[in-house]
Amino acid sequence: MRSFHSRKALGGCYYKDYLLPSQRENFELPKLFFLKTYKVGSSTLAGILRGLGDKYGKVTLTPPTDLIKFTSPKQFEEVIRYQNITDGKVDIICNHIVGYQTSVISKYLGPDYFKMTLIRHPIQRAFSGYYFSRIKPFCQYPIEDWLKHCPSFQNGCYDVMQDRDLVEFVTPKEAIDSFDLVLITERYTESLIVLMWKLGLKITDLLYITSKKGVRNEVLTEEQERKFGEEVIQENPLDLELFGIGNEVLDETIAKLPENYMSQNKMILDDMIKAIELACPFSIDDCYFHDNGCARKCIKDWIASNVQC
Repeated sequence: MRSFHSRKALGGCYYKDYLLPSQRENFELPKLFFLKTYKVGSSTLAGILRGLGDKYGKVTLTPPTDLIKFTSPKQFEEVIRYQNITDGKVDIICNHIVGYQTSVISKYLGPDYFKMTLIRHPIQRAFSGYYFSRIKPFCQYPIEDWLKHCPSFQNGCYDVMQDRDLVEFVTPKEAIDSFDLVLITERYTESLIVLMWKLGLKITDLLYITSKKGVRNEVLTEEQERKFGEEVIQENPLDLELFGIGNEVLDETIAKLPENYMSQNKMILDDMIKAIELACPFSIDDCYFHDNGCARKCIKDWIASNVQC
């Protein structure tokens, strides 16, 4: 850590006494494609990406708020017209897509873009989905029947990652390898630090408030939780394999980072996120889209007040 008194001499940007990592020279944000998956923290990440689009003057595909997922290629054209994008080209796509196709994404982003997704352990993801279904009109079955009636929680991450342009489904390893970065929900901060390194971002580009807070208005018994967890594992062997491989690849990437890059920046980002959570309560009134990237003005104001350059 650097002392406050050394800042003027050293230059750079500081938060408290932390010297923040510099942005890559000649920085240009690449085109970004984020394949969203349900109940993994994807709306929070989409909010970060929409913030990047705002900050760096990029065109982000932003449909009307009632269109939270694309179910056909035709809807892309409808949103292009809705946004009055005359050349039909965008820089960032980060909405839910049913049955994504590389050919469709490339039509709007072009052939060269950074491709990412976010995955979660199937048990934690299924519990999150179940509790969410208790408060939203979504898959509202009792715990004993819930999983079999909710196909998006049966190898759901694996299924979403399949490119429908391909004749056959790829293996979990091939699915992971087809992305430039697969982030892990359980390792959210580490994943964001890797994203920062790969794209050459600033650490302030990663600040967020969580889009959805975990709410439980139903209490399951220990036995119900145990049986549900066992059923999830039985129904999600490919998602479980995907999660294991995703963690291995993330570990391999972290091992290639400069010395102390992960530990130092994780400490700084964790500290910043805690401060943001206190300073910027969640509100649906100031978001980029739906519940993506909320409290955006508050976060900008917090950065202006707390980060010195």
